[in-house]
Amino acid sequence: MEMDTDSDTERIKSSIDGLVKSLDSSQDGDESEEDPVVDEIPVYLTNNLKCYLLQYPVRPATMPYDAAVMRKLKFRPKNQQIEMHLALDTNNENYDESRGEQIALNVDGEKGKLTTSHTYSSGKMDTQV
Repeated sequence: MEMDTDSDTERIKSSIDGLVKSLDSSQDGDESEEDPVVDEIPVYLTNNLKCYLLQYPVRPATMPYDAAVMRKLKFRPKNQQIEMHLALDTNNENYDESRGEQIALNVDGEKGKLTTSHTYSSGKMDTQV
């Protein structure tokens, strides 16, 4: 079985190499100046890798998740669910501390009661799920 996979991989690689060579030879100097190469990234082909691409179509490009702090990630492959817990900056001037405490109280119940199922252990909303 591995022999077939290796031969398939070699066949695909040789096909790609042939396409790249034919594209390189067919390009004129004028075309490459009009459409310059901005970046090159390595591409790996595989059949047995399960990847997930998370996209946020309604989130503006000016608000990326690059600086977000991931507190917890839950992955349930049978249900095809991913649950991410992102930290909120509670020291920001735009954060309403009394509202954050009220939300935590509504979600977790009374502050004096200790249970293991607290969503907001700090007593205020400091995580976005």
